[in-house]
Amino acid sequence: MRSKLLIIFLLLLLVTPIVEAEEELADQGRLTSKQLRYLKEEEIYLATGDVYFLYQDDEITAEQLEMNRKTEKLFFTEDVYLEQTAGDQIWGQQLTLQLQEDLLIAEEEVRLKTEKGGEPLDLTADYLKIWTDTDDLLATGDLFVIYDGQEVTGERLESQADKDEIVITENVEIKEDDQWLQAKKVVIDLETGDFDATGDVKLEFEL
Repeated sequence: MRSKLLIIFLLLLLVTPIVEAEEELADQGRLTSKQLRYLKEEEIYLATGDVYFLYQDDEITAEQLEMNRKTEKLFFTEDVYLEQTAGDQIWGQQLTLQLQEDLLIAEEEVRLKTEKGGEPLDLTADYLKIWTDTDDLLATGDLFVIYDGQEVTGERLESQADKDEIVITENVEIKEDDQWLQAKKVVIDLETGDFDATGDVKLEFEL
């Protein structure tokens, strides 16, 4: 009887074309994928195909995931999408979560949809870094931001949650209605919508 059960079990393993993998992570996370490989000595999971990861009610989808249980570092690749419980959304081709350091890093074709100062903010960039414990934010490379009726371009954007402001630097341009502004640095007050521009400021407008 035992031998028959063993044979049936082996046959099931051989004929199953797609593995649906699921791993429970200390009652905090859940992972599903088409295939899953576990490297026991390194304590690393390698998931591929329709990866779905749930952690503290945040949901992430991707095509590949490397999850290191020792360092608590997760590396997602290919068509990555993150949706947080607060409603924030992040897209990219690479996404790294460093849980011990409370860091989120997105790279390549990055897009962020969030809210700042009660207004929606839509940002695209080459690189995005978020300190998840403070909600501080850094975005760099080919920035394009839509915020409060303004279109903003530049190379670097910083936002600190405790300062209620956005700082944009390097070749900054702001377009709003019939106005166009260029400067080296622009600081936007999230409470009032006021901004301060410094460094070779140029302003064009219609009267």
